[in-house]
Amino acid sequence: MSEKESSDKCERSSDSPAIMTSHLMDLLIPEYNLDMFRIVNLNEKANIRFMQLLQGKDVAEEIDVFYTPAYAAGEVVVDSLISNVLLSQTFYKPDIVSIIKALCGMPGPAYHGDAITEDISTLSTASMHAPHLTSIPMPDAFVGLTFASLFDALLL
Repeated sequence: MSEKESSDKCERSSDSPAIMTSHLMDLLIPEYNLDMFRIVNLNEKANIRFMQLLQGKDVAEEIDVFYTPAYAAGEVVVDSLISNVLLSQTFYKPDIVSIIKALCGMPGPAYHGDAITEDISTLSTASMHAPHLTSIPMPDAFVGLTFASLFDALLL
């Protein structure tokens, strides 16, 4: 059998090494630290369906990959979705830029409204007052409860 015939039978993807590494990490480190998160960067969004193989779930090809648990949990990022979808949406929804800035940890504007305030006049003080996003482990008391109860407890 020639190399070409062999490669025709096995379809290869540029995402294969990343997907296999993710699966190997799941197998080798089943109980990993709760403070550690893994994000897999894929080139093709259709390959998100392969991220569920070890979870005993099969994603039908006709189901949109946006509904897969790996994508919804933020464990998978696809470059083409960020550049094509997100950037084109900023034209119609300019507030997305402030969300992206918060996700990247960038400081907000050094002004409040139209005038510069006395206490937020430099970039370092602006970054201290800028919105920050963080993640915390879910308290054990909320396991099995609704997201609304967790949200209420964290909000108050």
